[in-house]
Amino acid sequence: MLNFRKKSEAPLPSEPPVSSSGKKGRPTPTRREAEARRQRPLVPADRKEAKRQARAKRDERLRKEQEALLTGDEQYMPPTHRGKPRRVIRDWVDSRWTISEFLLPAMLLFLAVMMGISFLFPQSENGAVVVVVITVIFYGLLIIAILES
Repeated sequence: MLNFRKKSEAPLPSEPPVSSSGKKGRPTPTRREAEARRQRPLVPADRKEAKRQARAKRDERLRKEQEALLTGDEQYMPPTHRGKPRRVIRDWVDSRWTISEFLLPAMLLFLAVMMGISFLFPQSENGAVVVVVITVIFYGLLIIAILES
C-alpha cells in the first residue's frame, strides 16, 4: 500500500559544503592574451647558440650510447642493440677470433714478399714458383674469409 503523507524533515547537515572554486583575484584572460602567451617564435632569437646547444645535446647522447656499447649498459644503448638476443650475439661475436681479422695484414705481407722476390730474382725459376705459391695462398685466404663470414 502506498502512503501519500508528508515525510518528516531530515536533519540538516552540520557543516555547509565548502565552495570548490574560489575567485582567483584577477580577470579571466581574453583569448588574444592567452594565445599571445602561448606563442613562441619558430626560429630562435640566436640561431648559432641554438645550433650549439643542439649539437652539444646530440654529442652527449652519442657519448652515452658509445660508453654504453663499451660497458654493456643497455639503458643508454641505441634501441637496435637492446635486448637479450642482441646481448648474446654481441658476446658471441666479441669472444671469438676470425681469419678475416688477419686477412689484410697477411695480404700486405704476401704482396711485399712477392714484390721483393720479383725484384731480387726477376729471371729465377724458384722465384716464380714462390710467387705462384704465395698467390695461391693469397686466394685461399680470401676464399676462407668469404666463407667464414
